[in-house]
Amino acid sequence: MSAGRLADEMAIRNVLAKLAQLADAEEDLVEYRELFAEDGSWTLLSSPSADGRGPVTHVGRAAIVEGALARRSTGGQGPGSHAMHDVTTIVVEFETDDRAHSVAYFKMFGNTDTAPQVRGMGRYLDTFVRSAAGWQISSRVIAPA
Repeated sequence: MSAGRLADEMAIRNVLAKLAQLADAEEDLVEYRELFAEDGSWTLLSSPSADGRGPVTHVGRAAIVEGALARRSTGGQGPGSHAMHDVTTIVVEFETDDRAHSVAYFKMFGNTDTAPQVRGMGRYLDTFVRSAAGWQISSRVIAPA
């Protein structure tokens, strides 16, 4: 693997980690928003809590942030919720120099301030594009474990 490709992979892995940390802690979601391409999409195939909902999709940065704010409104994630995402087992594959895909496992923990419990787990199926701002997510699909 070339040094450039290795640097790109590390940048993509950092986007994955930063997105999880910002989802848990960033108050205004400004940085979170910028990790997605302008026309990016975010899709939840089924609820990690298996509540039977069908797929939920948000397209475009504004809709992605609105979705994050809606999830926060339940108190299940975001600042003060004592919830944390753990992203592991990441595989990154490049389609071209400016497009890549990754599969990563995640666990979402609740009650991290007292007795942590796994609230959900699954896989992130992400597509990344290189832009003037660096690597961004053009598509995120959250799939059950």
